[in-house]
Amino acid sequence: MYVCKKFRCFKNISPDIRQTLFQHFYHMTQKNEEDSNLVAIMSMKTIGRRRLRNNIDENRRKTKPATSHYKVRHNGGEYPVCRNGF
Repeated sequence: MYVCKKFRCFKNISPDIRQTLFQHFYHMTQKNEEDSNLVAIMSMKTIGRRRLRNNIDENRRKTKPATSHYKVRHNGGEYPVCRNGF
C-alpha cells in the first residue's frame, strides 16, 4: 500500500469513508454528473517559480503550465489528498 507523507491521505480518511466516496461516485448514472463531480474536487494552480537547470538548453526544457491539486469532500469539509489518494 502506498504511504503518503505530505497529506497523510490514508490516515486522515478512513477506509469506511473512502468506500462510501467510491460507492457514491460509481452509482452516478450519467457521465456528465461524474465529470462535474471530478471538476469540483480538482483544482489547477499555475507554477509560481521556475528554476533553471545549468546543463539544459532553455529551448529543450520541458515546461508544464500548471500543477494539479486534489481534495475529497466529506461531511461538508474538504480534505487535501495526494494523487494516489485521489
